[in-house]
Amino acid sequence: MYILLRNEKRGIVDGVLLAAGRSAMRVAIPGETDTLELRLSDGMWFSASEKFELEALIAGTDGAMSNPGGTPPKTLAAGMRLVD
Repeated sequence: MYILLRNEKRGIVDGVLLAAGRSAMRVAIPGETDTLELRLSDGMWFSASEKFELEALIAGTDGAMSNPGGTPPKTLAAGMRLVD
């Protein structure tokens, strides 16, 4: 899953979400040698030295991300029911 993060110094940063939980996530960012580990605190995401806002999570639907079963992903948006 792709992720867009906003940062005061870097602007909008794109990356790949590797792992996520309720209060922590790990993101791979192009050009960085290590992954970025973020922790949620008071509605903001923090690394060891920077603060980020979550801009977007984007599921790959153009074949860029693997879909071994061939089944299209299900999407749940606010106010909508989950349907096949």
